[in-house]
Amino acid sequence: MRTEEFWNIVQRARQQGASEAERLAALTRELQRLDEPSLRSFERNVAEHLQALDTEPLRDIATQLWVLPEDAWLHFRGWCVSEGREFVKELSVHPAQALKQVEATRSGPFDPPNGELFLYCAEYARVARTRAVA
Repeated sequence: MRTEEFWNIVQRARQQGASEAERLAALTRELQRLDEPSLRSFERNVAEHLQALDTEPLRDIATQLWVLPEDAWLHFRGWCVSEGREFVKELSVHPAQALKQVEATRSGPFDPPNGELFLYCAEYARVARTRAVA
């Protein structure tokens, strides 16, 4: 799966729901339609984008806004990827500005954006496919 296809899948899911739960359900449905090699490729794309966001400057800015222990830092980066290509691009160009806009939507330092469930959508899709066959 090319990067373009990865971002298209993420964007389609984002367009199908107003809430995070609706978007995650839409993403899981999208992923259920993929064959196993494509699903693994989706997971590799997620991992590559998580790694690309694992920078000291981004972490420094994020930890000034929210309490982010190690697992929360991973979940935060998962949320960033789930927000789509344009948001990730904005983070790479203007991280402080992008995160200040996000901060305005949160309830405080103990309410960081959390993309933990996004990180497991491919696995949820596998389980759903297995149950559908059984």
